[in-house]
Amino acid sequence: MPPLSGFVAKFSLFHAMLAASAGPVPATTWLLIALMVVGGLAAIIALMRLGVRIFWASGMVAPPRLGFSEAVPVGALVVLCVLLTVQAGAVFDYLGRTTEGLLRSGDYAARVLGEPPVQRAPAGEAVR
Repeated sequence: MPPLSGFVAKFSLFHAMLAASAGPVPATTWLLIALMVVGGLAAIIALMRLGVRIFWASGMVAPPRLGFSEAVPVGALVVLCVLLTVQAGAVFDYLGRTTEGLLRSGDYAARVLGEPPVQRAPAGEAVR
């Protein structure tokens, strides 16, 4: 769904798949994109049907009241999802820097091994 962060993630995947080919886009890429779209629509339909059955179907049992302490975390998560969508650029920049750092694991090892060893204090003496 477009207002949520999953939409931005799928859009980014589609963009990367379409930009990866130098010439015409292969049929397998179009097939994968179609499968992702159809799978997402099937999930939305299934979740909507389940929600209608659980929350709006006429049943014998009265639904429990929603307490304030239950509504606040759900509302906060919805707001966080919308913020992730609106600020997707900042999140992608952070994730890009994280990926670059993970791909250069040798830099971390060089920094750690390049530091002088910690001197052990003699027994009974405080470490400064």
